[in-house]
Amino acid sequence: MFYTGFSGSDEMIYVRAAISILSGEWRSDQYIGALRYGINLPIAGLLWLFGKHEAVAAIWAFGCSLAEVALVYVMGRGLLNHRAGIFGALLLACLPLHVNLAGRLLADSPLAFFMTLSFALFLLAEARDRAGIYFIAGVAAGFVYWVKEATIIYMVLFLPLAWLCGPWRNRRLWLAAGALAMLFANCLLMWVVNGDPLHVFKVLNATVNDVYLIQKGFRTEPGYYFGYLFAKLQHTGLLAYLAFSGGLIWFRKRRCIEQGHTAMVCILTWCCGMLLLFSFYVISLNPLTLIAKQSNYLVMFTAPLALLGGYFFSKLKGALHAAMLVVSVASGVLLSGLEQAAAWAPTANGRAAASFAELHPESVVYGSVNAVKASVFNSHFDREGKNPKVVPLIGLDWSHVTSHPAYAIWDEKDEDWSRWSLHRPSDPPLCWEYLGVLSPAESRPGGWLARLVGMVAGSMPQPLSTHMTSSLTTLEVPSVARVYRIPRNCRFNLASGH
Repeated sequence: MFYTGFSGSDEMIYVRAAISILSGEWRSDQYIGALRYGINLPIAGLLWLFGKHEAVAAIWAFGCSLAEVALVYVMGRGLLNHRAGIFGALLLACLPLHVNLAGRLLADSPLAFFMTLSFALFLLAEARDRAGIYFIAGVAAGFVYWVKEATIIYMVLFLPLAWLCGPWRNRRLWLAAGALAMLFANCLLMWVVNGDPLHVFKVLNATVNDVYLIQKGFRTEPGYYFGYLFAKLQHTGLLAYLAFSGGLIWFRKRRCIEQGHTAMVCILTWCCGMLLLFSFYVISLNPLTLIAKQSNYLVMFTAPLALLGGYFFSKLKGALHAAMLVVSVASGVLLSGLEQAAAWAPTANGRAAASFAELHPESVVYGSVNAVKASVFNSHFDREGKNPKVVPLIGLDWSHVTSHPAYAIWDEKDEDWSRWSLHRPSDPPLCWEYLGVLSPAESRPGGWLARLVGMVAGSMPQPLSTHMTSSLTTLEVPSVARVYRIPRNCRFNLASGH
């Protein structure tokens, strides 16, 4: 219901790489996303099995998201109690960020699943003392490297977990063996494809230097994730407070609870360790720089938080239990819809422009960067081979205009138009014929929920009403996009203004 799909982000890289693999061209790219074969290979395999379609490409992230929900249930039931498993899985299934990323063709859902799987298998191996399970846990951890290589540092958390679980066992070395086997396999693949087994390390190092240290394109402050968990609740709702309450209940009753004592310590160590590691890990000493942070990376912490929240609900009874459960689930569903609207609104005009280009295959259509991306994304799944494309507005080529019908679609939030110093959006070239406003792509349930919340917000007292309404307006109605027809005899030189 809250599927998002195209967003013009890294899914462009993943899908392009998967399509290239299908055609036998293993791209040697200098962008790290093209080398994440934990995403590209599964998507390529699914497209090969079921055909080139966006829904097929989305199966990998969606399936991993569902699998993590199931895994949280299994872990909660096995480590804590049956009710904790049920409520933990329910909290994760209704978590806004988790729902949103389940419908995005990105690396986050597979990353979170394989992290959670590695912890689950490690704790299972500790309980059964089986070398094979340790090895599979290491393979799952190694696959995390295949999905997003920089996050492999999370494996240091297995050291305190092993210490908490009891005396040293030589079988634990099989965990490292499994992870090293996956690392070796990745290096072997890089050697075959790129002629350099360390290619991914070099690209990653260049990315860190260029993006993190020189361009400083990411947030790095240590309190970033804590702010989203406890103050900016749009991504995780009440989950952090529920998890904190679950940990507090256990701490107060720990002396009289024998069953699940070690399990709760391990879950708390897992949860706090992940948060501290990815908040304070240093990637550069000169200059001192902490690891980069993004709101979507919060999904790495949601499984242990959901287990703690499930434990909290398992200890509640009566009316308080019912009321808090209704509030948690209802707010999660509402915020999930708003997450979809927030992701959909910025791309609605781009999607509509791509559809417009498909309806005018003989014409040149000029549009925004997002429209170009949407058109290219759709072309990957084009079965008829027409591959309609939107040309960047900033790159108007008048040689095409003279020989083909042409259209220009201007989005009022498009940065490309601002580069045209000679003309404002309200003052296009005189020979352009205004056709009307582009109808944005069809609204999803998130848009309906945004309008509903907007109606409720409008009835609230000031200044709360004004603040909420202004915040929701961009989610309800995308920016205006105007459509112009460019006649063949239109001769306008952008450089000279004639």
